[in-house]
Formats: sequence, structure tokens, C-alpha cells
Amino acid sequence: MKKIKITLLGHGLFMDTIRDAIKKNFTIIKKNPDLYLVANYGRKISKQELDKNTYINVHPSLLPKLKGATPIQTAILQGDKITGFTIITMDEHIDHGKIISAGKINIAQGDDYDTLAKKIALVSANNLIKIIPKFINNEIKLRSQDELKTSWTKKISDQDRLISPGELKKNPHQACARVRALYPKPKAYLMLNNKRLLIHKAKIENARFVPLFVQIEGKKIMPWQDFIRGWHGKNIFD
Repeated sequence: MKKIKITLLGHGLFMDTIRDAIKKNFTIIKKNPDLYLVANYGRKISKQELDKNTYINVHPSLLPKLKGATPIQTAILQGDKITGFTIITMDEHIDHGKIISAGKINIAQGDDYDTLAKKIALVSANNLIKIIPKFINNEIKLRSQDELKTSWTKKISDQDRLISPGELKKNPHQACARVRALYPKPKAYLMLNNKRLLIHKAKIENARFVPLFVQIEGKKIMPWQDFIRGWHGKNIFD
């Protein structure tokens, strides 16, 4: 049987993982495909283009929940235990198309953006391998999203990255979630003597936030214990 030709539109860890997982099952080409597959694209596709060709989108949440730019980060920040993926047709509205397929995925306690994005992408890719041939042959019954359950995410701002002294003391679990949601980039940070201390990894120990790997502005990443031994400024944890 002739392989279905697909053009991939998207970038970053999520799309890269999908690409690697499906490329043996489909012919990946740059133009004139049977299907455009979109994931983490970040650009608007015109209605004229959508009407002319077949586009589907892989969104890393259970739509209509967590529409928008940061569904994986938001799920971690909210402390969600379950997220998922949704494969939809595309129209001129953001994350609005009809549902082709969807599935739930558990969020592990230690998941960060990196591990969760890979997990969702791999499960999505396995599903795509099964459903794309059926979709091309019009063998799937599409369903509309329940717009009453819609929620939106937002782009990560610099303020979203900042872990304040108050958060460290009053809500260390939220501070730890912030680190996980924003790793490997753009990374959460603390302010120490007017310098940013990027937090790569952290944990909760005895109900306290404990950095594991950190990086002061302009310096190399290092274990927290090594950093604090050489730091001569005020310790935010004192």
C-alpha cells in the first residue's frame, strides 16, 4: 500500500518527538501532501489555505480545556494529575476544530515540561499512526467540542518565571511546580542580590523548597550545594 504523504508544520520538542515516531509509517514531504499535520506551530493559517487543503492539529491537552499557547506548562502549574492530547480538524479559530481523536495521560509527580511533552507526543504519535489512514478514508465520525468547558492558557511572561520569597515560604509546592513547568526553558528564577538565579531542578524536602541545580546569570549550571558554598551574598532561604 502506498504511504500517505504528510507535511509537518511545527517546531520544538513536541513536534520533533512526533516526527521521529511517525516517519516510518508515512512519507514526510515539504509540499503537495495528502495531509498537513500541525503541532506547536505558532502561526495563523489563512482560511483560504485551510479550505484548499486538509489540515489536522495535535494539541497537548483534552480540548476544549487548556486552549492556547502553553497547555503543558499550565497543566503542571495547576497541579493537574491528568492531561491528554486531542487531534482536531482545523478552522480559522484557535484550537476550535472538530475532534478526530483524544486520549488521557497521567502526569507523574516529577514530570517537567520536557518529560511531559515527550510523553504526550509519543502517545499522540501512536494514535496518529492508527487514525490518519481512517481519517483520510472518511472512516472517522468527528465530534464537536463542548465550548461550555473551554479554558484558555496564556504565554509565559517574565513575571510568571519569578519565584518570590513569599511563594517560597507560603507555597513551596507551587514554587517547585513553577520550576518543573518552565524547564528546560525559559526556566524559573529567584532574585539574589539583584541577580537572577535560574533554577534547573528542585524538590520538596521537609515541606521546604530545595534547589538541586542552579545557574547564576552569566555562569555555568552547578549543584546547589556547590553554588551556596561559593556565594557571598544574602541567602534568600535564611
